[in-house]
Amino acid sequence: MNAYEQAVHGDAPVAWWKLDEPQGAQQALDSSGGGYHSTAVGVTLFGQDPGGMPAGLPGPAAGTGGNGITVPFRGGNWPAFTAEIWVRPADTQNNRFILGTGRTWASPYTGMCLVATTGGYVFRVGNGSSQGQFAVSAALEPGQWQYLAISLDGGIVQVYADGAQSGSGSHAAGLLEAQAGDAGVLFLPGEPAWQGLAMQAAFYDHALTPQRIAEHYQLGTTTAPGGAPWRAWTGTQWAEGELKAWTGSGWASVRVWDGNDWIP
Repeated sequence: MNAYEQAVHGDAPVAWWKLDEPQGAQQALDSSGGGYHSTAVGVTLFGQDPGGMPAGLPGPAAGTGGNGITVPFRGGNWPAFTAEIWVRPADTQNNRFILGTGRTWASPYTGMCLVATTGGYVFRVGNGSSQGQFAVSAALEPGQWQYLAISLDGGIVQVYADGAQSGSGSHAAGLLEAQAGDAGVLFLPGEPAWQGLAMQAAFYDHALTPQRIAEHYQLGTTTAPGGAPWRAWTGTQWAEGELKAWTGSGWASVRVWDGNDWIP
């Protein structure tokens, strides 16, 4: 796993679709350990790399082509949660579903979803009787990768774009687990269907802090300078030092195989 994926794994997502399957794959695999692998996805375009991938996320990504991915994930009865995804829209969208769990396309909502609207994004949250809609102030940018996240904690909703808070509101009711038949979706198919690329979609049954969400974005957009394997992410920055190992009686310098040669 790269540094971004190590951070996500360490934050214990309850569902996590990297969407980095190779071309020809027929499933989006869940990397959380929860087993929420998608059903067959038809002609959804896995293995897409048009260039310009975020520096910390080499990809590939999944392209929708107007097709949806259904996953057997219905969320949970959560008073707190976080959801995140990286998206690269193909055009200015209007009422197109990107990520969701539960009944989020018609009232009353029972879960959450991310919807691309004309020139922007909206998160919807509901528990079957109480619902809310929270706009992301950042603009939708066709052809550009954007990191979007939402968290709910203590009745307060915060939405994020590229690691920075981009909207907030209140929703004391929390989430309600979706009913059978209202499974989770990535790129809900239909008319109009969302068009673009996406990767690294994850749900957590707890709220990540604003600082942690900012770190996820930073890890996704940066790499260790020079790719040096002895540089490590401290949580706020890359730290560099000589790589050593404990021999049992003292520290000894070691070398690293980069795939072609031994370095230092």
